[in-house]
Amino acid sequence: MNQVLTGIYRRLRGLVNPGRRAANRMIAAAEQGVGGMAFVWMWPDAELDELLAEIDEEIRRAPGGNLGADEFLMVIRVWGRHPADSDTIADRLDGRPLLQEYRLGGFDRYYDWNHGQMKARVRDILQAHQPTQDAPYVTVAILSLGALVVDLLKQGRVQIRP
Repeated sequence: MNQVLTGIYRRLRGLVNPGRRAANRMIAAAEQGVGGMAFVWMWPDAELDELLAEIDEEIRRAPGGNLGADEFLMVIRVWGRHPADSDTIADRLDGRPLLQEYRLGGFDRYYDWNHGQMKARVRDILQAHQPTQDAPYVTVAILSLGALVVDLLKQGRVQIRP
């Protein structure tokens, strides 16, 4: 994962000005496993095809492709049971044991997701970790390099390099 983050860091530095700050933000978000879009897959309402369709739509619609910023990071986490269940997502995940984590980084929307093996890899991981009573939550965080660049451009914090 560090090589992936280093490559994305260099890519961002070359794309925007000041790229160092943008790259540092993206790396910090990736290391924390947070993203521009997060999905929570819960037991007993676990529907794999529906979740995959939502993830696919998020990746396909993410901005930045026309800027040449078409890379993504994804973090999939499987959470264990907690004796004190609650009705809010924050309470559901807070204090739960993290059973498994997958960091899928540096994949390209066109080559890896649409025409490569990344979509099948995500399906395999999710299929192997469908929510159960003992592991009732699976979270998927997607961080888009393009979305980050677009957000920073909107805020006026960076400019595209000539």
